[in-house]
Amino acid sequence: MDIFSHMFWGGLAFGWKRRFLYAMTFGVLPDFIPFSPFFFYRLFKGTFVFGRPPLESFPSWVFSLYDITHSLIFAAILYTIIRFLSKDISFSFLAWPLHIVMDIPTHTEAFFPTKFLFPLSTFYINGFDWAHPLFLLTDYLLLFLLFGMFFFFRYKKSKPIKSGS
Repeated sequence: MDIFSHMFWGGLAFGWKRRFLYAMTFGVLPDFIPFSPFFFYRLFKGTFVFGRPPLESFPSWVFSLYDITHSLIFAAILYTIIRFLSKDISFSFLAWPLHIVMDIPTHTEAFFPTKFLFPLSTFYINGFDWAHPLFLLTDYLLLFLLFGMFFFFRYKKSKPIKSGS
C-alpha cells in the first residue's frame, strides 16, 4: 500500500484520544525507514524520477531494512520495548503491525514482497499490486468515507442539540 494510505489507516485505527499523530507516524515508519534515505540520496544526486524505480536501482541495504521493518517479529519486539517505556503511546504503535498486515496481501513477489516472519522465515504471500488503479480508488474512497464519518460524528458530538421552543 502507498505511504499515505498507511499513514491515514494507522491514524484512524489507533489514533484515538489525541494520539493521532503518533499513530500516523507509526503507520508510516515501516516504509519511511528503508526508503527515505534512498529517496533523499536520489533527490540530491539528481536521479529522482516519479514512479516505481527499477528493482536493480535499490541498494541491498534497502531490501534488508524493508525485511526488518516489515517483520511482525521485529514489530512485537519493538512493541514490548515501547510498552515498557511508555504505556501512553503503545496503543498508537499498533499502527506499525497494521501496516505490515495490510502489506501482506497487497505486495507481489515482483516488488518488495512482505516477509512478515523475518528472520525466522522468508515466507511471503504473492498478493496483488496495491498500485492497481481500482485498488487505489477503493482505498482512497474508503479512507475519505471513514474520515468524513469521523469528523461528522466528532462535530455532531461537540455541538449542543437545540430544542425547539
